[in-house]
Amino acid sequence: MSAKPAHTFELNDGVQIDGEAHVDVGLRNLNGQEYANCLENAEKLVMAPIGFDDNEMPITEPTFVASPARMALLVLRTRTTHIGPIHAPIPDNVWDKLSPTDMNIMLAESDKLDAASFEVARRGRDDSASGADS
Repeated sequence: MSAKPAHTFELNDGVQIDGEAHVDVGLRNLNGQEYANCLENAEKLVMAPIGFDDNEMPITEPTFVASPARMALLVLRTRTTHIGPIHAPIPDNVWDKLSPTDMNIMLAESDKLDAASFEVARRGRDDSASGADS
């Protein structure tokens, strides 16, 4: 059983299952550990240039670099509660059936959920701070 969605919306094309397009999607907020896991998994090890040697050859060292695109997709996959009748965790073969338009809709809706959650948290802090001064 997946968590109750904090935000629901519809896709443009949907996921075809048995000839029927399923367009309803639910997203939930992540907890701190889930978000930290996404941050960690969005990193990749690359050899980053740090200068040049005497022969003007690049000197590199291993560095972890975060990919914003990978982070957005990891968060989306973790927070999706359902796509049509399919509940989390959503199998890869369902993600494969999504159109680019629907993926962009899902990413935009995920961003909206983040913005709304941030605004609620900010307002809560502002309200408690202003209440303390009264």
